[in-house]
Amino acid sequence: MGAKHASGNADITIASVQSIISGDRMSKFDPKKFKLVLIDEAHHATSNSYTSTLAHFGAMKEDADVNVVGVSATMSRADGVRLGAVMDHIVYHRDFIDMIEEGWYVASNLTYEEWFH
Repeated sequence: MGAKHASGNADITIASVQSIISGDRMSKFDPKKFKLVLIDEAHHATSNSYTSTLAHFGAMKEDADVNVVGVSATMSRADGVRLGAVMDHIVYHRDFIDMIEEGWYVASNLTYEEWFH
């Protein structure tokens, strides 16, 4: 939807963080109107682009009025930065080894035994 831009007045806004921080777009969004920020690929949420977006919506304050929910299949970052910098609690975690064994997660066409032995 590259040629279309959110007005800031919708009940639900779906945007990539790259779009929302572009130019003056973020200024269209009144933080007081937002109750939830949902982050896909939440392991990126500690980056400057995400933290500045979360700060705009008031989510970085201890007494925030907006809830932040993050989902990710990657629970750790290569740079070692902890997700606790932006997420208070992990409410559900499923280890990828268990998911491979149960057939939920496919790392390749190899079986668990072939992959790890």
